[in-house]
Amino acid sequence: MDYKKLVPFILLVLISISGISQTIKTEVIDKKDRLIQKNRVNFYGKLENDLSGIATIKYEYDRKGKLEKKSYFNKDGQMIKPDTTSEALEYPSYTLYKYNDEGLIAEISNHYIDGSYLDLANKPAVKRFKYKNNQLTDEFNFDKRGRLRGVGNLEKAVVKYTYAGKQLIEVRSYDKDKKILDFGLNIERHAYDSIGRKARTTYHFANSEIFLTDKYYYNNKSQLIKKESYKKNGQLDYSVKYTYATNDQIIKREYQYSNRKTEIEKQGFEISIPGWKVTNLPSLDAIRDIDGIGAFYFTLDQAGNIKELRRSHGKDPLMYAVIPYISQIKFEKDEKNPVSNLKGEIKVGVLNKDIEVEEF
Repeated sequence: MDYKKLVPFILLVLISISGISQTIKTEVIDKKDRLIQKNRVNFYGKLENDLSGIATIKYEYDRKGKLEKKSYFNKDGQMIKPDTTSEALEYPSYTLYKYNDEGLIAEISNHYIDGSYLDLANKPAVKRFKYKNNQLTDEFNFDKRGRLRGVGNLEKAVVKYTYAGKQLIEVRSYDKDKKILDFGLNIERHAYDSIGRKARTTYHFANSEIFLTDKYYYNNKSQLIKKESYKKNGQLDYSVKYTYATNDQIIKREYQYSNRKTEIEKQGFEISIPGWKVTNLPSLDAIRDIDGIGAFYFTLDQAGNIKELRRSHGKDPLMYAVIPYISQIKFEKDEKNPVSNLKGEIKVGVLNKDIEVEEF
């Protein structure tokens, strides 16, 4: 998914961070190294609700260590009551997970606080999965009454997967009447190179006419280093080049468009404030489940401590994921550039996924 087309949340946050005292952890891990709680923590070290009213997500596991339940709470510790009329991202009060005898996910169900099934715009009340030879072959979306229902902008109700050996070669999407959807992105076919890496994906209309083609290129470590996307007439639409750090994490994406426009995104911080230099800049390598770019405006006190932070732009999950890292940034006066400016900007990029992240 081209996440650059996603609409960012429009939310300005003004936070005073003088005297920071982190009293709540952003993540809680149990003795078995499992994530059991994720908190949305502001610069005061206190819980803060997101646009959907969520401050905490709790995770529960079965005896085999598989995720069994995910529950959503507000900053007061109350399980949320979803407002399905809101334009914000939608979440249930809680989600349940069931597995088949082979330990593969068989069902995901979304529930209201009273235990009843819950239909959301981009989440079905119940999603079920079928397998053959431990390979996913079918997904079904059902409403709270047990009827097939379309989900999302493309109204997908059924998705079918076809394989050649262990390689996924085709994905087809159907509506609630089990008719194939006639959108250019709803039949996708995959081709692979001689060592099993995905080399090409083509997207088709219902009559098999090609809509888009993506080509993939790799280095000798089998890391994706370039992706090219072509229009149905064969014209190159855009390409993306990927650069990796020594820990194999993506640290740069470079977009080249057909109009010769180039955009470069980097993982890490870029800080601009005349008269000051950064003495401590934390690494973002530990962030694995968030992707995106954003920016803050900030104000320093005379000692070089950030005392005020104002959000410029960026997606909600990203901005709160980087809060603990921004609090570690240290400044001192730059004697070679004696400017008494106390206001600057922090740009941040985290480049770990090419998908839309729905939760903090």
